[in-house]
Amino acid sequence: MGIPRSTYYYQKNYRVEEKKVSEGRPAPGYSFKEDGQKVSDEQIKEFLLEEIAGA
Repeated sequence: MGIPRSTYYYQKNYRVEEKKVSEGRPAPGYSFKEDGQKVSDEQIKEFLLEEIAGA
């Protein structure tokens, strides 16, 4: 086949391990303003879309 023997055995023995990503805690669905008021994620999304549309 024209490939070195070491390459064949390296590929044969090489195993890809699945990533074990911890998902962490779920997002709460809100954030806080500097003054401590809660702001929903939907409201933040609206603010961002307005900024993008106005730019």
